[in-house]
Order: sequence, then structure tokens, then C-alpha cells
Amino acid sequence: MQGKQLFALMDSESLLRYVNEKTAKSLHLSIYPLTHNASLTVGSLQESVFGHCVVELTLNGIRYQGETLELMKILCSDVLLGQDFQRQHERVVFVYDGTIPELVVSSQRRETCSNCGMSSTVQLSYVRLASCMRDVSSL
Repeated sequence: MQGKQLFALMDSESLLRYVNEKTAKSLHLSIYPLTHNASLTVGSLQESVFGHCVVELTLNGIRYQGETLELMKILCSDVLLGQDFQRQHERVVFVYDGTIPELVVSSQRRETCSNCGMSSTVQLSYVRLASCMRDVSSL
């Protein structure tokens, strides 16, 4: 982004794409006010979105022009790329080089965790997977 190499997190649970405020300022990006109220909620944590930037991104040689990134003060990476970014592609593939055959998770069916309220696209026979810290050692 802006000719700089940044750390980007691909997040299949986030609906939008975000940029860390410190990153935006260090790159001297133009910051525009939001025209709507927005926030990002993770479990019981909630972070307000207070602006946006329009940037050009290059990822694996693909150039994305005019990408809008919501601005957040607290973000664990320089950029977070959510579903709105990922859904531009037919498939998004993460290669881990494991020994078990590939696991394909469809985005068509979503379940909600009764403990934390977060949603997941994966359901096992006995344990519903979600992004929450639940002790499942007794199962």
C-alpha cells in the first residue's frame, strides 16, 4: 500500500476492511470522516470506526485500486481484509503445507455461538466452532 510493505490480516469473520490509525498516519493517507456510525465488535469488545481512507493495494501481484479502508485506533495489524475484500475472488486459499487433505469451508451456512454471539461457517458433530474461548476439554 502506498509503495510500502505492510502486515495484513485476512479475517473471514469481519465484514469490512480496516486500516490501523497509526499506519494511515505514517503513510500520510488522506483521512475522510464517516458519513455513518460504524463499529467493529469482537465478542464483548467494541471499537469505533471514525473515518476512512481510499487506497491502492497490491497483494500477490494483483492491484486493487480505489479500496476503501475503515479507520480504527486499535487494530492488531496494519490492515485487516474482511469478507467484502475476499468476496471479490472466486476462492481465497490459505496454504499451510499440512499432511491432512484440504479442508473446504463453504460460506453459505452460518451458525451463531450461544456463548459469545459470534458466527462461524463450520460446525462439527459435537462442538460448534466459533472465535470464542470456551473450555471444551470435558467433551
